Amino acid sequence: TLSALAILIAIDQESKKPVGSCTLFAHWRDKEAAYIGTLGVSPKALGKKVGKKLLLESIQRALEKGYTRVDLNTWAGNMKAVPLYKKIGMMWNPEIAGVHMEDYIPGILTHPLCSSFFGSLSGNGDWYNTHVREPIQAPDVYEHKGLTVFPYEFSNNGNSLSIIVDRIGRGITAIDRTLEDTRLRVEARVNSHQVLCGMPHTYILEVENGGDSVLDASVTLVGFRGLHFDAASNETKQINPGETFTWEVPFHLDSTAELFRDGVKGSNIVTKITLDAVESELQTGLKIKPAVDLLTRWGQCRIAAGGKASIPLTIVSNLKENAKARIILDDLDVPIKVENENGDINFGPEGFGGTILNIYAGDGLEEGTHDLWVSFEITPKTGKKVTTRKFRIPIYCLAKKGIAVGYDDKRRRLDIAAANYSASFATEGAILRANDPYGFDSGSFEVSSAIGPPFGISQFKFAERQPSVSTTESETVISMKANHPDRPLLIEDRATFEHGTALIKHEVWVTNTSNESETFQLRLNGRGGGISFSRGEMYVPLCGGIVKENLGNFYFGFPAVSSEPSEYSEGWLAIKANSKVAGQFWDLKSVEEIRLGPGQIALIGFPMVTLEPGETRRLSQIWLTFGVQDWIDVQKLWKKHVRKEYESQVESLRVQEIRRLIDLKVGTIVIPHLDSTESQISLTKKTQAPFMGKLNITAPEGWTATVEIPGPDTNEIAEGEVVSCDIQLMQDTIYNLKLNPGKKVNDSFNIHRGLVEFATDWDTSKQLKILQLGSSNKKIEIVENIEQETKVFRVNNGLIEFAVSPDYGGCLISLQNQHGVEFMTSAFPNAAPKPGGFFDNYYGGVQPLVFDEDMGENLDKARTNKESMTAKSYEAGIWNGVEVSWIGKLQQSTHGVHFNLRYLTAPGSPIVLMQWVISNKTSAPMRFWPSFFVDPKQDEHLADGSITTEWSGNVSNIKKGIAPVAVTASRNVVWIKPAEGQESTSGFSFMMASDTARMISATLGEVLLLGAVEGTCWLKPGEERIITGGLLVDPNSFEDIMDLQEVLDKMI
Repeated sequence: TLSALAILIAIDQESKKPVGSCTLFAHWRDKEAAYIGTLGVSPKALGKKVGKKLLLESIQRALEKGYTRVDLNTWAGNMKAVPLYKKIGMMWNPEIAGVHMEDYIPGILTHPLCSSFFGSLSGNGDWYNTHVREPIQAPDVYEHKGLTVFPYEFSNNGNSLSIIVDRIGRGITAIDRTLEDTRLRVEARVNSHQVLCGMPHTYILEVENGGDSVLDASVTLVGFRGLHFDAASNETKQINPGETFTWEVPFHLDSTAELFRDGVKGSNIVTKITLDAVESELQTGLKIKPAVDLLTRWGQCRIAAGGKASIPLTIVSNLKENAKARIILDDLDVPIKVENENGDINFGPEGFGGTILNIYAGDGLEEGTHDLWVSFEITPKTGKKVTTRKFRIPIYCLAKKGIAVGYDDKRRRLDIAAANYSASFATEGAILRANDPYGFDSGSFEVSSAIGPPFGISQFKFAERQPSVSTTESETVISMKANHPDRPLLIEDRATFEHGTALIKHEVWVTNTSNESETFQLRLNGRGGGISFSRGEMYVPLCGGIVKENLGNFYFGFPAVSSEPSEYSEGWLAIKANSKVAGQFWDLKSVEEIRLGPGQIALIGFPMVTLEPGETRRLSQIWLTFGVQDWIDVQKLWKKHVRKEYESQVESLRVQEIRRLIDLKVGTIVIPHLDSTESQISLTKKTQAPFMGKLNITAPEGWTATVEIPGPDTNEIAEGEVVSCDIQLMQDTIYNLKLNPGKKVNDSFNIHRGLVEFATDWDTSKQLKILQLGSSNKKIEIVENIEQETKVFRVNNGLIEFAVSPDYGGCLISLQNQHGVEFMTSAFPNAAPKPGGFFDNYYGGVQPLVFDEDMGENLDKARTNKESMTAKSYEAGIWNGVEVSWIGKLQQSTHGVHFNLRYLTAPGSPIVLMQWVISNKTSAPMRFWPSFFVDPKQDEHLADGSITTEWSGNVSNIKKGIAPVAVTASRNVVWIKPAEGQESTSGFSFMMASDTARMISATLGEVLLLGAVEGTCWLKPGEERIITGGLLVDPNSFEDIMDLQEVLDKMI
């Protein structure tokens, strides 16, 4: 139940249906003010003055209840309504963010010195016709005698009334009234709105008697804590006709006076004045500031016991003359030593100065927050010395718990220092903010609660909370409690900071304090709107995949991205910048709305809830985390805390596809030989916004492209070497693509490269690749022989030849190019330890091995090649070769597991595809490590060569040297290259399709160890696993090798 001052509903007199509504509440901070919570008019009633009537009635209701001001907040896009608001008496305050409007009409209508002007008016809204104003669609910026004010003018039948409202004090400070040619002017002011503690200032009252009789005046000034009048604060005077009475009272403020806060009503000098027995009041605001202000803008001061830190201090002078400051440091009762690097600080008028404090912590300094108090002795060029108020500087000692809590007096918030983040919890509005303390770009989050409906500008957003802090061995909990101003609810925003981690949990607990059930809705608000200056990327798990997009992209936020929870697959997001990752996560099942903002959640809406009398319930949970290594770590934390589960090692190794907001997919086209081919271009979007742009296709050199663009009635066909089509991407769309080779394109192995681009608000492009495996004029021959009493299959495709023996451990024992260059060395036909080698059972060539150290079957003693194997010719489409099969018997770790190892090639192709099909036919879950080891022949054509691979993300060329070199490739490709000048071969490449395999190449003297191990072969009963490797003979380039590796497991 809302405790509104008034809920107004406008009813159409003809249809008897509501056409508008307005709610009026008591102001959340200023007791003399009300505010308009919601104002809405039906589109059918626009132009019928419904809004005007509702506003006039709201002002009348506020007046009747004794309020002197009515506030209203609107948004910048609602400029059409601003003239109406201003005619109603609203003033647009330029000092407050957004479009904040203040209406002083209730106070004017009820002010005793104004009532005689309005006395002849009969209707509640008759004053409206006397209001003289030219409304402009801009903030109301006015000055009067150097003071910021809001002026009001009224005129009626020759009578006039001018009112000046003090913008800082938010009250009437001057009245100029003319009735029947008799003028009375009363004005209270100060010599400057900005008053500095300790400095002299002057209050001024002017009363002008424009009548024809003596005016009896009695005045008393009422101050506030910290204000001292330096002369009598009351006066009595008889003011003769035509005379102006001027009264000046000097005053000053001490350091206990409350400082001015932006957007908040200032402290007022109240003028209680009686004129001819008519009592009234005037309000004069003060913008109170210290003589100098202290800023610590280098972040939190964190220190360890026995350590050192420094605090740069920026000192801002508010004086309008030259001055000198001496810093005063209070003694500390803890082992902290403070040294000031500079002596006295000199300032120019309203200038800057500063110093650096060096902090030395003793070994016995206890963990927690230690406040350093700083003040200044100010010596102006003219005037006497002034000692400022004391400024608090928290020093945070972090140790075992890794958390310390302090208080920021200026910002009215609790500050939390931790090893991996900095956080704050505002006592006004309970806004939790957290960020990475070490990076500008690495994640900054904000969370606060709102209760509704209605939502929008809610007074609860500004409610002062009661903070409390509690600590255990495992966590520090900060609670912010407040009674909701409009509902019988006690709201607790609670933040839990885990010790020793970078995890913050935010919760909202609500208690129904009434004797009736209460139904309402909770929202969590983040930092919505605006432009993010952070660099980096945001990851969000939408349905259909995890989407990654650059920060600052407005299409990656609400409303472009749906707010429906069903559009999300999991409840988390992650921000990555400068190798740092931060994230938020929540229970997706508990929410009904999610709005993405710039780099964080902008809003989470929860379902309506009903609390019974006295019931307390937790309504929300959201976690913030910092300093993790990858977005996957945020996902794992979500699983742990929300789903209450942990990933197994097997699950953690699964590859999750990352998509972009606009996903352009053009798969590599694989053709057996030179021929026309067809494919598809896929454009998908993970946003509700449509995209207009061009689809540009550049065909590979020597090829032409034909693309079919779907239309509402007929499809558009475009053809050429370069094709450009206008498209409207309203939904996910497939475009049919045909590619035709020209006469000059060679009929041999090649990777033809073109480009597909979608040019819209930003460009998205992908390479168009055609992988031509071989030639149309070549054939594959497979010959089975007995060589040295051992069965051998020799496969020749017209370009390369290789040999495989099932009797020799299923190894590929020979690989030759068209020039007869042999790339493999082996111990065929008799396995034996190799001098300087690593295996008891050395076979050489390409040697398949399965091992499991947990079962005592180490790699160097693996007996895979001694298993009983069979072989046969194998064909799969254009691929032909040999399949070697066996069932594990000798090795305990693979007992009963079926293995099929295929060595395949295509006609005229330099590729040998190695496909391992492993089937668990047992009733037991199995795990082992399948691997390939390759022994290149380095004593002839590959002598004095090198190894090219990708090492830590960079393409590296490695040669044999004095010291051993071992490289674990960051991408599973290795190119064994001959020495420069070798014309009969460019070497060969060994590659694995899976990113989960680990490939190693090591040079140890004359020995080259080259192999790949698949470490993720977990098989449940009945499961099958396919592992794909490959050899490429005489590569043209490392680019060709990497492109081939991308599609290695998709070619068959």
